[in-house]
Amino acid sequence: MKVPTNISLPSDGVIEKFPQFIKNLIWKLKTALEEISQAINMNAGFGAIESTEKTIASGIIDVGAGYVPFRQYTVDTESDDATDDLDTINGGHAGELLIILAANTDRTVVAKDGAGLKLAGHFSMDNTEDILLLRCTSTNVWAEVSRSNNGA
Repeated sequence: MKVPTNISLPSDGVIEKFPQFIKNLIWKLKTALEEISQAINMNAGFGAIESTEKTIASGIIDVGAGYVPFRQYTVDTESDDATDDLDTINGGHAGELLIILAANTDRTVVAKDGAGLKLAGHFSMDNTEDILLLRCTSTNVWAEVSRSNNGA
């Protein structure tokens, strides 16, 4: 094996800048880890809020298979019909909470008491201020916790 004889050190100034480079790298890593930590903490409890609009399709909305402790959805009627029944909410995991609200004051979403929705009677949400709070008891089964008819 041949031993190299022409090893050279970096030019002047590079070695002096190396400690600052390491400090900057550590600072960026620290900042990234703090952001990730905050995101994990947010997703550990009520900080994790999934909020979006769902449109009824044949009496059903789908909340998906992922575990989200707290969800809030505005619900709209199929084809922007004047009224539509919400019979089933597909998905969910036991213990998840879900708030649903009407997406539009000009359209009425009627949450129907039945097999998949365990309600204290049907609930017509005809105003964007009407609120229905549900708790998932098992996949595809949501039980009413509270309702508030706040609209006119």
